[in-house]
Amino acid sequence: LRLTVSLGDADCARVPAAAFDLLRRMPRVDSLREAASGFGLSYRHAWALIRDAEQALGAALIVTRRGYGTQLTPYGALLAAALEEIESRLAPELDAATQALSAALALGAGEHARVHP
Repeated sequence: LRLTVSLGDADCARVPAAAFDLLRRMPRVDSLREAASGFGLSYRHAWALIRDAEQALGAALIVTRRGYGTQLTPYGALLAAALEEIESRLAPELDAATQALSAALALGAGEHARVHP
């Protein structure tokens, strides 16, 4: 299991989970291009995700500076840090849930195999 975050509902603009993934990866890499490639996304698609997220949130998340590449804005850095904190707090519960789900799937597959040879 993996934590994904998506903000919004039917009445407002949505922030896709992939945009949050990019934000969380940005502090560990040098550019949006590198962050995007880590998820198998094109650079153009990554920019579109970020722009959609910025529009939905009403604030800039990244900035491009000539000679310095793409960096998180202070707001983007705050959001990325908050997401990392949430994930680290929930990691033990996600690990336990993953193990429980794996056990249930294995048990179910075994029962299914016995019922249908």
